[in-house]
Amino acid sequence: MRAQKKRGRISIGPGEAFPIRMHFVTFHPDVPILLMGDQTMRTLPVTVIPLFLLLSTTVQAIETSMVIDGSDVDAIVEIARNYGNAKLEAQSSGNPKITGRIGNFTYYAYFQNCSTPKSCSDINLYSGFLNSKPTEEKINAWNAGKRFGRAYIDPDGDAALEMDINLKNGVSPGNLSATFALWRLMITQFSNYLAGTPPR
Repeated sequence: MRAQKKRGRISIGPGEAFPIRMHFVTFHPDVPILLMGDQTMRTLPVTVIPLFLLLSTTVQAIETSMVIDGSDVDAIVEIARNYGNAKLEAQSSGNPKITGRIGNFTYYAYFQNCSTPKSCSDINLYSGFLNSKPTEEKINAWNAGKRFGRAYIDPDGDAALEMDINLKNGVSPGNLSATFALWRLMITQFSNYLAGTPPR
C-alpha cells in the first residue's frame, strides 16, 4: 500500500513501517532546531530548562498566594466598590462594617466571628426593605426557589434579605467579586419580587 501525504502529515497502512529521518540543524549555538518530516520543532538546551521550571513555580506560588481573607478589609471594600458605593465603617463592637449602595438600595456588610477587629472569618450581607410588608407566603415562596439570598420578615413586618460570605482560609479575588455580583443580582431580583414580579 502506498503512503499518502495529507495536509502535511504522513499516513501509512496498518502494519507498515515508514522510516522518518530526523536532523538537527543549528541556527543558534544554544538553540538547535529539530526537523521531523515536514514539521519543525524548536528544542532547548538542558541549561535553559531549570529556568523555565523556576519561573513556572514562581508564577504558581504567586497565584496561590493571591487570596483574600477577613484581614484584607481594604481589598474587600475595593471589590465592593465595583458594584456600587461602599464605605468602610465600624460596628459597635469595633469590627469592620461596609455600608454600601446598589442601585436605590442600601446594604450592610458585617464582618463577623472576628478574633481581632481585622481578623474575621466571615461576612454577613444584609439589606432591609422598608414598608414592604410582605406576607409569610410570599417570603416562603422566595426562599423555596432560591439557593442564595435568604429572605425573612423583620420585627417591624418589613422584608429583609441576607447572604453570607465564608472567608475562612481565604478566597480568590475573582471568587469574592463573583459573590458581590451575586449579591447585587439577589437585591435586584428580590426588590422586583416584592414589587410584584414573580421570582425567577
